[in-house]
Amino acid sequence: MHFSVQKKIIQKKQSPLKGLVNVLILTIAIPVIIIAGISLSLYFLFLWLKNKIFKEKIIESAEDNYYLELDLIYNEHVHIILIEDEFDIELTQLNNAWQENVYNEETCLYRTRTIPLIPALEGGITCFYFKEQYNGLFLQVLPIRKNNKMQTLHTQLIFIDYEKLDLTLIDETGPFFLYNDDKNVQQIKGFNKEEELTLELLPTSQFI
Repeated sequence: MHFSVQKKIIQKKQSPLKGLVNVLILTIAIPVIIIAGISLSLYFLFLWLKNKIFKEKIIESAEDNYYLELDLIYNEHVHIILIEDEFDIELTQLNNAWQENVYNEETCLYRTRTIPLIPALEGGITCFYFKEQYNGLFLQVLPIRKNNKMQTLHTQLIFIDYEKLDLTLIDETGPFFLYNDDKNVQQIKGFNKEEELTLELLPTSQFI
């Protein structure tokens, strides 16, 4: 397939009031932190005395494991399931890094299961983003690196053809939270904590 993508990245504008706001937040936060520190110290002292007296043992149960499955897309061509599992150490570490560097409002990265099986996606990491076309689907994924492990938060925009269920790399997107532009169907927007991204799906592309 032939395609053309125009990419634009800009730095986010910094507000002139940001410095003043930071000073006010710091002024308010210091006494709150001190009070919280004292409260936590008393709380931990209570826990230590309680455990010493009653010799309690804390047993973690496997039933307490947080596990969630979400349908990213489910149609006559493909069923893509996103899995969040707190026992998945690699996934948890990637989500923590994503929230620290890209977007921290919600979980964005998930382990992937596909029906029918798509080997290039199965068991990999998929972002909570898609853009459906008449003949396929755009997805944002983390590519598999050395030793079948994710090394960075670098992401790729890919296209899944519904007929063949094969994958085509559209763009080396990078660490951005992607979303669809409701005002322009040919654009995919993105952002992280430092930059904003615009991907223009040009009219010559067969994906549009």
